[in-house]
Amino acid sequence: MSEADGIDDVVDGSLRQSLMAASLIAETLARMRQESLRQREQQDTQTAHEAQVRAAAERAAVQGALAPVHKDQWWDQAQSNDIAQVHALAEGWKDYDPAALAASVRIQTEVQRRYGIDTRDVGADAAYLESGIDTISAEQARRAAVAEHHKGMALIAAAQAEELRAKAEKLAPEMERHQVPVEYLNNPVLAEALQGAHDAETPAAMEAADTALKERLYLIGRDGVNGPTIDQLREETTANFNGAGDGHFKDASFVEAAKDWHEAKLLAEGGFEGSPDQPLEKRYESTEAELFARI
Repeated sequence: MSEADGIDDVVDGSLRQSLMAASLIAETLARMRQESLRQREQQDTQTAHEAQVRAAAERAAVQGALAPVHKDQWWDQAQSNDIAQVHALAEGWKDYDPAALAASVRIQTEVQRRYGIDTRDVGADAAYLESGIDTISAEQARRAAVAEHHKGMALIAAAQAEELRAKAEKLAPEMERHQVPVEYLNNPVLAEALQGAHDAETPAAMEAADTALKERLYLIGRDGVNGPTIDQLREETTANFNGAGDGHFKDASFVEAAKDWHEAKLLAEGGFEGSPDQPLEKRYESTEAELFARI
């Protein structure tokens, strides 16, 4: 064996060792790369799963928030901001979820029926829809209040008509004797005078009731069933009493005193004398003094 052969053997051994080391390194790097790819794939799968979980949770929350719009009771109690919020939510999800699309259709139907607003013209603008519903609701409330007022007034009128009919039936003899129209019973003082005539049992009571009826019929003939207006009393009083002004006629008791004086004045001008218990002259002086005291 030559020396050259020994050197070749050493070189061949070193080369094989180097190749083996390189092969081990390459195998290790390959395993590391595979592990990295596996971990990245696992991370991507986990991220996708978490995203799916989040999306499912959001979808479930949206469906839960929109579920009440399918109940009539919800619409009967919902405020404008409630409706605007569910509308915006349904509009945002209707292209991705069938339940949201169904809710959007129900919202459109109810808003059109209840408020006359087409949500297709509104888009997803919740503030605009809320403002529109508030405006329509206010008008609807005003109309309902007016209708309720008219209904109440009709009931009052019906009750008054029935009361008037009952009074007319009860006081028919006195009304016929004094030729009193039924509508005059709306004057409470005349109705009281008729009741006094109906209840009178002594000649003195009958005479007093008769006098009261004649006076009241005369006054109704001059002022109407409802009596003088405040404007009439103001004009007459300020013309006859120095110091009487508009401010006095904001006082109900002053207006009543002016009315008493006005009636006493009309009766005096009409030639009435009053009753033995209260002569007209004394009544006129008393009402005049009352007005002077209040000015």
